[in-house]
Amino acid sequence: MERGEKHPLRKRTILAGYSGVQQQRHHSDPVRKTRGSEKKQFFRYHRTRFRRQLLLKEIVDAIIRYNNSRTVDTLYTWEGVSHALINDRVKENRSEKEAAVHELEELLELMNQELNQLNQRVNELTTVNQKLSLENTRLKGSQKHAEKLPVLYLGSEEEFFYGEIRELLLSTLSDSLKNIKPRSRRSDVIHDILHSNEYTHLYEQNHKEIKTLLKGYRTMNGPLRQKLTDLGFVITEEGKHYKLTYYGDDRYWTSIPKTGSDSREGKNMASMINNLVF
Repeated sequence: MERGEKHPLRKRTILAGYSGVQQQRHHSDPVRKTRGSEKKQFFRYHRTRFRRQLLLKEIVDAIIRYNNSRTVDTLYTWEGVSHALINDRVKENRSEKEAAVHELEELLELMNQELNQLNQRVNELTTVNQKLSLENTRLKGSQKHAEKLPVLYLGSEEEFFYGEIRELLLSTLSDSLKNIKPRSRRSDVIHDILHSNEYTHLYEQNHKEIKTLLKGYRTMNGPLRQKLTDLGFVITEEGKHYKLTYYGDDRYWTSIPKTGSDSREGKNMASMINNLVF
């Protein structure tokens, strides 16, 4: 090559990069071209040792920036794999928990069914026990007073408790005095019978107690149930009502709602019960 002749490589600028080799004239800075969402970067190359090192560094930096800017699927990273494993374990634990809850619900349903059956059996046995207790009381009273002679002979109607029929007759005689002329023969005889038979006014007391118990009735609580049982009523449940059977005899029964609607309802129920048995 002659002195003064320019080197042929210096007549042009060579742009080299990871996107290919192209030529560009009269520019001193890197050039970026965009096609769609991709950006291509080109670098000027000079045939000198210093420029080769600088160009290499620029290319490496550009490649590093490009790789850092790319979105990598999480499953290609250790953190993503860890999260995927944790999610799988969570789903597995959730499935096991749901299966355990379902099994527990079935067990509770079975226990509720058994409990309902036991409660029904308890109610049946309670009713039988009440009837037997009342019968036992009646028999004890009859045995205790077997040697005494009654004022009147009894018919075929059996007593629910000892002295029931006598007390009922005495109560009827006492009520009849309201319509009998005082100091008349009829009045004197009735007074003498009431006095001689130790009239205890049991039915009048029961009559008042029923009114007191059912005054302002709202619901069948424990004390009310016990009081009614003491008065001789066998209490059973029938749908939305309670059935009250006097000494278990189906001829004398009435029903009351499980929940009272107004203040007059208790008064009406008391009047109905008193007219039926007291």
